[in-house]
Amino acid sequence: SSISKPFYAVIAGVGAGTGRSVALRFAQAYPVVLLSRRPESYNPVVDEIRQQGGEALGISTDLTDPNSVKAAFETIKRELPGRQLAAAICEFALLRTYRMGLAVLPSSTVDRTDQPPICSEIIRASVLMGMRRQRILQTVNQILSRYNPGRLVSIPCRQCVTLPSHLICPGFMSLQPDFSHGLLNFAHSALPLLLSSVSATPAPPYPPTLIITGATASLRGSARFGAFAAGKFAVRALGQSLAREFGPQGVHVAHVIVDGVIDMPLTKGWPANGGVEDGKLNPDAVSFLLIQIKLHG
Repeated sequence: SSISKPFYAVIAGVGAGTGRSVALRFAQAYPVVLLSRRPESYNPVVDEIRQQGGEALGISTDLTDPNSVKAAFETIKRELPGRQLAAAICEFALLRTYRMGLAVLPSSTVDRTDQPPICSEIIRASVLMGMRRQRILQTVNQILSRYNPGRLVSIPCRQCVTLPSHLICPGFMSLQPDFSHGLLNFAHSALPLLLSSVSATPAPPYPPTLIITGATASLRGSARFGAFAAGKFAVRALGQSLAREFGPQGVHVAHVIVDGVIDMPLTKGWPANGGVEDGKLNPDAVSFLLIQIKLHG
């Protein structure tokens, strides 16, 4: 189909697997902006799109860093002036999930003796903030924004708990800026643009769309995949809240369960489904599904 110049698409989490296929697929309909932490992840895809006659822009972005996400969208505003956002796709990689959630590790693996104690007031504050009813775009990550990834946080109070060195803090799950925090940062910047596109002139041919990719772990947690499942469950829950808040305003929000191992360089040695032929999912098939959601949502 012809490329729609008044509109563009943003794909976050572009690499050699599904992100590449999604970017190539959407580049057939829109100019695309590719977000990834490292240029070596998106540069080959940008070049491939341009060689095929498409328009692509790559920006180094860390979804877990709100300032990085804001800077990326400021760059988009400068580079694509006057264009409206048609689709925002949040394609998650393994966003540091090895640090997410409650886990027990050998004391030789995790040494927390040099870290300050965990303040129970931080955990309590994060719970109370979560219970407060507020719109997504008004949600402020007051606790997470004060958290330095990879370190524990200490705020003076009367009750502090120091865990044994072989335990990861139970508050880690609520304090980790990984899956759900990454989606929240992305949504904070993308949703106002999608809302603006609802009433854009010319009118968009299809509803502005936010697509979030999930996994088997979004629905069920497997043995030894607790941290991954916790993050994916959180993303699905946040996606449901986004859909219920922004669907009535004209933005289509979809959470897609990619139920299997994607065939990509990272998984070449993984014996998915007993190693049978075609036991892995074709990333081009996944990207075809996503563009159909956009075009027929």
